Amino acid sequence: MNCSRTLLARFCVLFSIPVLLTFLLLGGVAAAPLGESAVPSPHLVKDINTTVLSSIPSSIADVNGTAFFAASDGTHGYELWKSDGTAGGTLMVTDINTRTYPYDASPMHVTAVGDIAFFAASDGIHGAELWKSDGTASGTLMVTDIATDTFWKSSNPQELTVLKDALYFVAASDGRSTRQLWKSDGSAAGTVEVHNTATGVWTGYGNNPSHLTRVGDEIFYAAYGNLTGAQLWKSDGTDAGTVQVRNIYTQSLPADLTAVGSELFFTAFHGDYGRELWKSDGSENGTVLVKDIVPGPDSSDTGGFVAVGDTLFFTATTPANGAELWKSDGTAAGTVLVKDIRAGAEGADPRHLTDLNGVLYFSANDGVNGQELWKSDGTAAGTVQVKDINPGSDSSWPNASFWDPFQQNQMTGFAALGGSVYFQARGSGKGYELWKSDGTAAGTVQVKDIRPGAESGSPYNLTPVGNALFFVAYTDANGYELWRSDGTDAGSALVKDINPRTGDGQVQNLAAMGNTLFFAANNGGYYNTNRSLWKSDGSQAGTLLLTETYTGNDFRNSFPNQLTDAGGTLFFTISDPARDDTLWKSDGTPAGTGLLKDIRPGSGHADATYLTSFNGALFFSANDGQSGPELWTSDGTPAGTVLFKDINPGAAGSYPLSNDAVVFKGMLYFNADDGVHGQELWTSDGTPAGTTLFKEINPGVGGAGVGSFAVVSDTLFFAANDDVHGRELWKTDGTPAGTQLVKDITPGSPGSYMIGFTDLNGVLTFTADDGIHGPELWRSDGTEAGTQLVKDITPGAKGGHAFFFTVLKGVLYFSAWDETSAMGPGLWKSDGTTAGTQQILGMNAGIPSAVGDVLLFTADDGVHGKELWMSDGTAASSRMVADITPGPDSTGFSQWLPVGNKFYFAADDGRHGYELWVLDTAASASQDIYLPVVVR
Repeated sequence: MNCSRTLLARFCVLFSIPVLLTFLLLGGVAAAPLGESAVPSPHLVKDINTTVLSSIPSSIADVNGTAFFAASDGTHGYELWKSDGTAGGTLMVTDINTRTYPYDASPMHVTAVGDIAFFAASDGIHGAELWKSDGTASGTLMVTDIATDTFWKSSNPQELTVLKDALYFVAASDGRSTRQLWKSDGSAAGTVEVHNTATGVWTGYGNNPSHLTRVGDEIFYAAYGNLTGAQLWKSDGTDAGTVQVRNIYTQSLPADLTAVGSELFFTAFHGDYGRELWKSDGSENGTVLVKDIVPGPDSSDTGGFVAVGDTLFFTATTPANGAELWKSDGTAAGTVLVKDIRAGAEGADPRHLTDLNGVLYFSANDGVNGQELWKSDGTAAGTVQVKDINPGSDSSWPNASFWDPFQQNQMTGFAALGGSVYFQARGSGKGYELWKSDGTAAGTVQVKDIRPGAESGSPYNLTPVGNALFFVAYTDANGYELWRSDGTDAGSALVKDINPRTGDGQVQNLAAMGNTLFFAANNGGYYNTNRSLWKSDGSQAGTLLLTETYTGNDFRNSFPNQLTDAGGTLFFTISDPARDDTLWKSDGTPAGTGLLKDIRPGSGHADATYLTSFNGALFFSANDGQSGPELWTSDGTPAGTVLFKDINPGAAGSYPLSNDAVVFKGMLYFNADDGVHGQELWTSDGTPAGTTLFKEINPGVGGAGVGSFAVVSDTLFFAANDDVHGRELWKTDGTPAGTQLVKDITPGSPGSYMIGFTDLNGVLTFTADDGIHGPELWRSDGTEAGTQLVKDITPGAKGGHAFFFTVLKGVLYFSAWDETSAMGPGLWKSDGTTAGTQQILGMNAGIPSAVGDVLLFTADDGVHGKELWMSDGTAASSRMVADITPGPDSTGFSQWLPVGNKFYFAADDGRHGYELWVLDTAASASQDIYLPVVVR
C-alpha cells in the first residue's frame, strides 16, 4: 500500500494491512428501504483471475461405506468432509478450525476404526492432535490434547494403524521430536503412550516408530532403541509386550514392512549383505535374512512388496537382470526371479504391484511395448502383458498416482474393486484417464474420458468405498474435485464441485491518476505468480493489463507497490527477484509502462521507497550502493532519475521521508538523519541547495522522529519527541521560530500516541491518549488551551480508539468502541463538540469513506454478514447497498479508494476471490426504490 497516497494514509503508522482486514470484518444493523438519490448496487468490474480453483480432496478413506476426506471449499480451508456419492450427500462434517481462511484444520491420515473416522487435525488452539468423527458435527471431537507444551503445541499423530478395535499411532507428547508409540480406544483416558525407549544416546529424540504394520495380534514397526539405532520392534499394546525383536546391525533401518500370513517380510541393512530381504516370526532367532539376492555388501534394492496368498511379490535389482519381478515363500530356495521380462541389465522396472483375487497386477516395460499393464500367477509362463494400451513403443504408463497437499501417504498399487483393478493410463492420442482391467485384453478398457482430447483428467487417490470407486480428477470447468465411479462410463461422474471459486485476482494497491484507477492484480499463471499493473475506468472493457511485472515461480511479493502520481506520470516500485524495490513508471499505456532505472545495478537492493510528489517531480528514498538510503528525484526519464542530495555523506544514509512527507506553503517537509542531529525536520524548495535542516527539535544524535504531518489552514501539525515530553503534538507556521510544542497531552515523557490527524472545518482532530481516558477523540486549534478532549467515548482508561476518520459535508465520521461494543466498533460522527459527537450505529459498523456526497461503510446486520452500507449520518437513513455475498456469509473487503464519484474496492464475494468492484455514486434514482435483498 502507498500510505502517502491512499484514503487511509494517516493511519498507516499504526495499522498494518492485517489489522485493517480484521477491522473490515466487523459491523451490524437492520435493513430498510432506500429513499431518494439512492446509490445503485456495486458490481464486479472484471474477474481478472479466471483460473479455476479446486478443493483438492485428499486422505480419502472408507468408513463403513461412507467416504471421509479432507477438502477445501475456498472459504473454510481444509476441513473434514464426507460423501455418500451424491452431491446432496457430500458436505463438510464441521468447521474444526473456525479461524478465518487460510487457517484450517488440515485433516490428515483419515483411518476407519469400525464406523468411526480417526484423523489428525488442528482446531487452531491445540495444534495437530488426534480427532475422531461419527460423521456429525457434534460427534466430531478432539480425542485428547497429547502435546500440552505452550509453544510446541502439536503432537502430530501419524502412522494410524488398527489392531483389535484400537488405534495405534506415533505422536510426540512434548510437541517436538520425542516421538513414541501410542494407542487409543477413542476416549481421552484410553489414549496412552504404549512404551518409551528414549534412553541412552537417543534421550530427547524418542523411539521415533515408523512403518507400523499389523501381523496377527501384534504391531511391528521400525524404531530407534537404546544405543542400537533403528531396528525391528513389535508391540502387543502393553509396555511389557513392546520389545526390540532383534538388533540386526547398527542402524539396520527396517523398511517395507509387509505381513504375509503370520510372518513379517521387510528389508534391512547389514554390513555384510547390504539392504536385502528379511523376515521375522516375532522372535529374535526367527528374524533372519531370507536371501542375499546380490551376494556381498551390495544391495538388491528390493521394494514394492505385496502379499498374494502366502507368497510375497516384490521387485529386486541385480547386475545381470536389472529391476525385475521376484517372489518369495520365505526360504532362500523359494526366493526367485519370476520372469526376466526385459532381457538384459536394463530391467522391466515393475511398478504398482497389486493383488486382485489371487492374481498379481503391475506395470512393466518389456523393451518393445513401453510401460504397460501386466499380470502374473507366479510362474514365468503366467507372467504376461495384459494389453498394449498405447500401441507401439510408446508407454501408457499405468499408475496409481497419488498426491495431496500434505504429502502424508503413498500409493503403492492400483485400486482393486470387485473383479477389476483401476488405474490411470494414457491411450493413443489421449491424456491420462481412468482405466480398469479384469485381466483380459478385451476387459481392459477406458472407464471415462474425463477431459476429452489430449489433455488429462489425471485421476488420482483412487479409493474403493463400499461398492464404488472414489477419486480426484481434473476438468477445465471444475478443477481438481471429487469423483465417483461404478466402473461404467455413465456411472462415472463428478460428485460435487466443492470449491466453485475462480482464482484470486489479489487486487491491491489502488491509486488514482486523474479519473483513472491504477492497481496491482494477479491474472493467474504459475501458482498465481503473474503480478501485474492494471488500470480501469470502471467498465469491464476499460479494465486493461498494462504490464506483467513478474511471471516467475519463486512466490516473491513482486506486486506493483507505492503507486504515486507525480506530474501526470505514475511511478511505482517492484520487488524484482534480483534487485528489490526497483523504480518503474507508466503513462497509462502498455508501451509506456516499464522499468525506469536500475538504480543499483547488479544484485544489490536499491530499496526505492517513500514515493512523494512535489513540484511535478517524484522524490523518494533509494540506495545506490554508495550513499546509503538518500533523497532521490525523478522527472520520469532515466537521465532525470538522480541522487538529489546526499544528506548524510557516506554509506550510512539519511533515510529520508520514512515518517511521512507533506507540501506546505510551497515547501516539502520531511524527516531525515544527517548523522549529526538524528531524525529531524527538514525542508526543500526543490533544489539541492534549498534542502536543509529546518529545526532541531531534539538536540543531539537522538532525533525527534518527526512525522504524521497534517496541514490545517495556515498551520502544519505534526508529531515529534523533544526527549522531554515524549511524542506529542507540534506545529509550525513555516518558520523555525514558529515551530513549537502545542501541548503536552500526556504530561511527562510517555507521549500521547496520536494518530489520524484530520482537518475538520479548520480545526485539527485526532486520537490521543492523555494517560487518563485512554485513546479518545481530541481537537486542536493550535493553542494549548484549544487542544482538548472532544468526548470520552469509553469512560475510563480503555478508550474508544477512534480511527478511520473521513470528512463529509463538514462532519467527521469515524469508527470507535464504546462500553457496548462487545462485537466490534460502531459508526460515529462529530462536529468537533462533545454534544455533537454521537454514535450513528452500534456494534459491527464502521470503516467510513466519503465518496462524492455519499457516506459508505461496512456493517453486519446479523442476517447478511458483513456487507457494504450507506448513510446520510442518521441511523434511520443507514441502508445496506447490496448483499454482495448472498446469504449470511460476509463479503471479504480489503482495499478501497474513492475516485471522483466512483468507489473502487477489492472484495471477495465467495466465488471470484479478491477482484475489482466499483460503485458509481453519481448514478442515482429519481424516486424511492428498494435495494434488492436476497432472501434464502
